[in-house]
Amino acid sequence: EAYYGVEIATNESWNLIIEKDWFMGQFLWAGIDYLGEPCDYGLKTGLQYPNTTYCGSYDSCGFAKDTMYIFRAIWNEDDYTSNMLPNTWNKDEVALDSSGYVPVHVYSNADKVEILLNCSCVNFCCDG
Repeated sequence: EAYYGVEIATNESWNLIIEKDWFMGQFLWAGIDYLGEPCDYGLKTGLQYPNTTYCGSYDSCGFAKDTMYIFRAIWNEDDYTSNMLPNTWNKDEVALDSSGYVPVHVYSNADKVEILLNCSCVNFCCDG
């Protein structure tokens, strides 16, 4: 069974690395978004003339994107890292699942993660 392709999502490739002992790793083409090689993501988000890639772990201004927090949670043993998606809670910007809920994803290297909504615990997870 072979896995290959361009633009495989970071979380998908790391799941393969963790779950399959024969899976070699991941190649990251660009660490930072750059001008000059537009992709169709810009068209999908409403940009009439996209002029940049969106595949980097940092945006073109140098700010960390969600994939960078996945890498930090996996590789950084000195500091705790946590990042929660979606990044917005505006009703018109979130995607609901088939049950009408907002799927929430947390990337962290902490031993315990607790998700609060209006000061009440809605989920709790421990490592292992």
